[in-house]
Amino acid sequence: MPNTPAPMAYATVADLQRITVASRATAHGLALLVADTLRAQYPQAAYLVISRDDCPHAHIEGIRDLQGTVLCDFPGGRIPAELAQGPLRDAWAPLDPQDAMDLLTLVQRMESLGGTFDTLPDEAVDEGDSESVQCLLLSPSAVPEFWDTGEDRWRLRPYSAPRLDAQSDGK
Repeated sequence: MPNTPAPMAYATVADLQRITVASRATAHGLALLVADTLRAQYPQAAYLVISRDDCPHAHIEGIRDLQGTVLCDFPGGRIPAELAQGPLRDAWAPLDPQDAMDLLTLVQRMESLGGTFDTLPDEAVDEGDSESVQCLLLSPSAVPEFWDTGEDRWRLRPYSAPRLDAQSDGK
């Protein structure tokens, strides 16, 4: 009698909902890991700059401060600033937090889990940037170009400055 594979079981909508919640939590957790890592390496870091050009996949361009000053470019290779041994570095295992390709891998995985990034604010845009430059906010002082107009649970925003119109409304 030939060995026949067992029939596949149906996935349920409840399975999908559990996986969606877990994916969202993982993407947000990875965004926080990346933000805290880059801030440990570059204390003035406010934005991880992400571009797409003509490709649908994200490319990391560099780290900038609140005024848009480049703290680190990513032409490839190693991120010069070291990350001390400890829980933050351990969370990267088996990846290397100083390897720009490993950082890119995490950025692309955050997207594959459904996460979305903010638009880089005009104050931080460089004249060489493409039109659709995105960013991950790394600092409690960083602001996106556009605040969400509604609830956006997929937006990866581990840190940001308080929304000014929310403050004036008493929210």
